[in-house]
Amino acid sequence: DPPAAVVKFLEQTGLMQEDPDWNSWQQQQYGEPPLVITARGYEFMLQDVRVQVWQFILQYFQSLENHKRCDEIRAEALLFLVCLSFCRVGDAFPAAALSAIGKTLMRDFSQFGLLYVAQVGTDAKTGKERRVFFPTRVAVNLVAGGLDDDDDEDDNAGGLRGGGGGHMGRGARGAGAGAGAA
Repeated sequence: DPPAAVVKFLEQTGLMQEDPDWNSWQQQQYGEPPLVITARGYEFMLQDVRVQVWQFILQYFQSLENHKRCDEIRAEALLFLVCLSFCRVGDAFPAAALSAIGKTLMRDFSQFGLLYVAQVGTDAKTGKERRVFFPTRVAVNLVAGGLDDDDDEDDNAGGLRGGGGGHMGRGARGAGAGAGAA
C-alpha cells in the first residue's frame, strides 16, 4: 500500500475515489471499498512528472496551514527542495546534518518519491540509528528541470505515474500527513 499521505492527497484532490460500484455483499466480504481512479486522476497521470510532484508539494504545504510553525516549515521545505536540485542522483547525505524540521521533511519527501532513506548502522556512542538520504532524479530535476529532453524517459521511472487497473488498497488510509508532527 502507498503511504497514508499519498492516499490522502489522491482522495482530497479528487484523483481517486471510493469505488461507486462496491456493494454491501463485497463490503461484508472484503471490508471498505477500494479506491478507483477518476477521470481527473487519468488526466493527472498524463501530466509531466514535475507537474505531478509539484501538485503533491503544494497539497503538502496546504496541509500545514494550521501548524503553529507553518511559515518556518514551508521556508525550510523550499530551501531543502532548492538544495536537492544541486545534488547528484546516487550521492548519500547524512540525515544527522538536518534540523528537526529537515528530518521530518526528509521522511515526508521520501513518501513522495523525492528521496530514498536508508539506515546505515548505529552510532556507537549514542546507540541511535544512522540514516542517510539519496535524492532521486525527480528531486534533482524538480526545481530547474532536466538539462536535456532525453532525460524524460529516466525521469518517469522514478515518478508518480501509476500502472495497473486503477484500483488501490486502502490500508494506509486515514492517517495524517507527516509534517504536522514536526
